[in-house]
Amino acid sequence: MRCEDLADRMPAVAHGQVRWTAPELAHLSACPDCAATWQIVQAAPEIGAQAAARLDPARLAGEVQAGLRATRWTRLAWWAGLAAAAAVAILLWRGGLERAAGPAQVASGFVLPLAELD
Repeated sequence: MRCEDLADRMPAVAHGQVRWTAPELAHLSACPDCAATWQIVQAAPEIGAQAAARLDPARLAGEVQAGLRATRWTRLAWWAGLAAAAAVAILLWRGGLERAAGPAQVASGFVLPLAELD
């Protein structure tokens, strides 16, 4: 009898869909690892029920929404930083900060590479 085979049958036995065979019962009583796993499988429904009883859906929804808002702003800040770094890299690649005389010079630096693609 393999422990993995016994563990695979545990949920079905716990739900009353099948019963242990005599060799399975013998292995279960002789193997401490399988016995511990069986105790966990048997306790799982009660643990789940206790967790569900303590769950506050309104609080949980608020925490999820706050987490999503924080993630969105973090992602937006990351993209803004990346865009700023790309702008500086393009400006330096086009000849450095000393060549940029003003906004018109910077704007033409962004248009030229796109026109060259034609």
